[in-house]
Amino acid sequence: MTQLAEKLLSTLPSWRKLNGPNQLMSWQQFVVDVQEQINPLASEEDLRELASQLHSMGEV
Repeated sequence: MTQLAEKLLSTLPSWRKLNGPNQLMSWQQFVVDVQEQINPLASEEDLRELASQLHSMGEV
């Protein structure tokens, strides 16, 4: 697992609390949040791969 994936996994619980019962987030907002709060160098391509991995793990 990459450092980006590990950091995002540790951040997801706080994002879930902030979003409450409606945990929907647009792709654009996800990209912005990751770049602002986790890694400003994360590309959309990196995040697409990461989102796919998280989906496979049942996290998103």
